[in-house]
Amino acid sequence: MPRLVTLPRLAPALALAAALLAAAPGEASVERARAAQARGDLRAAQIEYRNAVRASPDDPALRAALAQASLDLGDGDTAEKEARAALERGYDRAAGTALLLRAYLTLRKFEEILRDFPMQEGQVPNAVAGQVAAGRALAYAALNRREDAARAAADAVRLAPDLVEPHLAAATIAAIGGDRAAAEAAVDRALALAPDHPEALLRKGSFQFERGELPQAAETFAKVLSREPGNLVARLRRGETLMRMNNDAEARREVDTVLRLAPNTPLGVYLSAMLHARARQWREADEALQRIQAQVPNIPDGLLLLATVKREVGQLEQAEDAARRHVARRPEDPRGAKLLAALEMQRGAPDAAAGTLDRLAQRGAADAEAYDMLGRAHALTGRRQEALEAFTRAAERAPDNAGVLARLAVARLAAGDAAGAQEAAQAAHARDPNPVSY
Repeated sequence: MPRLVTLPRLAPALALAAALLAAAPGEASVERARAAQARGDLRAAQIEYRNAVRASPDDPALRAALAQASLDLGDGDTAEKEARAALERGYDRAAGTALLLRAYLTLRKFEEILRDFPMQEGQVPNAVAGQVAAGRALAYAALNRREDAARAAADAVRLAPDLVEPHLAAATIAAIGGDRAAAEAAVDRALALAPDHPEALLRKGSFQFERGELPQAAETFAKVLSREPGNLVARLRRGETLMRMNNDAEARREVDTVLRLAPNTPLGVYLSAMLHARARQWREADEALQRIQAQVPNIPDGLLLLATVKREVGQLEQAEDAARRHVARRPEDPRGAKLLAALEMQRGAPDAAAGTLDRLAQRGAADAEAYDMLGRAHALTGRRQEALEAFTRAAERAPDNAGVLARLAVARLAAGDAAGAQEAAQAAHARDPNPVSY
């Protein structure tokens, strides 16, 4: 008897459940895609959006979502295909055009943009024409056609001043032209239109970072992540900013998150190596750098870090080679010259070290430490006058450094200046009465 009562009551529920299951595979995929995006798993998000599109192939919004997810992943081919499909199915023309142009730019199809997206001012809505002009501006810039790029960017802002993309294109063109103030002003206009726009926030954070406004930059990059947890660029920039703030623990969490999501990201591996080096975990730093050895020379301080790590693990020839390559690329950087000189001294070549530091001094880039090292190199080769001159320069730049003053005293004594030696020795003693070693 209970079974006869229960079955009729269950029938409507079972029918409803069956209907929901039949109707909602696409919706379930969208929810899973959004959940994947929230945890930063871009690959899973793209897969789930693909599933949603298979379930509802004529839904333009799903096509656009798949295009956007593919762009986030760097998959320009899928993004182009899906953006085009979204437009064909009636997706907002301006937004769809912006997606399609981004796909072209991701694929570096710059000439194709100029061919496939002619200016049609007056023939299409201004919002669409503005997006086209913005895309053309970026294509011109990539092709080093700066005047054309500037004109196209101005057209984009004139035609669609209420859209973000024209202002970001204008910011790019201004930055390429070296006008950082105009570039940031354009980014600010974009943020006034869309305060949470990820790309605009990324650029604003970068300007803040460059000015040394580190807490503000970290906060700006965090805003990007609150909206796009899978934005690896924002996570890396925030990690780099936190490192500059000496917050290595939080920086490590950001970098580890990136490497969990994208293990072979060169900049992520590099920042991991830097964090290991800062913790004096030299073997781990060396292992990380070996993973990206082909990319290291393309990272601004990559060769400098490589030289430092190789020195610490005892691979001195590789260390000197990396330091020499860094100095060749950035001869005005005192860090590279001092490291190279130290390595040359370590292998017993003070003449070579003196030459390295002399060249730095001739460029006007030597600091107190570099002059101090130069004085030591000259002293080891018996060049007393040159050593005295170098120690004098070092003392001028570091008048409170007891070690430098003590070495200046020795150099003056070696040069026959007893009174000068006594004066420098007294100054050294006044600053450090109990020196361990100079």
